[in-house]
Amino acid sequence: MGLGADGLHSTTRRLAFGPEEDYVRHLGLYCAIFTTANHLGLDHIGHAYRTANRLVAMYSARHNTEAKAVFYFGSPILDLDRRDVARQQAVLAEQFAGNGWQSDRLLRDMRLAPDFYFDSVGQVRMDAWTRGRVALVGDAAYCPSSLSGMGSGLALVGAYVLAGELAAAHGDHRVAFAAYEREMRAYAEGCQKMGDGVAKLMVPGSRFLASVLNRYYKVMPYLPGKNMAAKIARKTAENITLRDYTVNSVRSR
Repeated sequence: MGLGADGLHSTTRRLAFGPEEDYVRHLGLYCAIFTTANHLGLDHIGHAYRTANRLVAMYSARHNTEAKAVFYFGSPILDLDRRDVARQQAVLAEQFAGNGWQSDRLLRDMRLAPDFYFDSVGQVRMDAWTRGRVALVGDAAYCPSSLSGMGSGLALVGAYVLAGELAAAHGDHRVAFAAYEREMRAYAEGCQKMGDGVAKLMVPGSRFLASVLNRYYKVMPYLPGKNMAAKIARKTAENITLRDYTVNSVRSR
């Protein structure tokens, strides 16, 4: 039996189910993240700046001792080698040169960063997460995209359910895989909906909308309903009843 938990660009999925383009839906954005100095003195907070088809942000990390720089930009799929960091950084620099706010400084810091993540923003949509003796879990099966805020939690829930169903079925993968699909399908689709439509709000396509959003987020902490997005995300994350597989396994013995 084989399990694939190897992410958005899963090799296991490609080998067992077919080419990536059959399952990964590009959401029209690219994202880059790297560690930088907390030169803004951010205290457990973040700032973001939007322009047309661009977003650059910083948030504090590691108890404010450093920060993370985040870049999003709108683009169709680019012909880039995912392992060619130099070319990825060159593309990012081209996209954000002269963009304003902290963009130029962060692009300089990028060259010295100890880490660098760059990838397209996409979702994985599959009619089935299992085939034969192979099962997919996490982003390999149902990536909701980085825009959803659900990826890590969804992967942990999926791993718990899959392991629990295998234990409950005493290793019979056919029974366990069917139960895994049944238990997870609605929950995974609900988490993916959190990423649908967010792209245009995160990275608006016009200067006017970008300006409106920049002003809105400045006053949002003072508005009623400011925690609505967090409440919706929490409700979505909790929208599954997990079985106690340990109890069920003991009872079945």
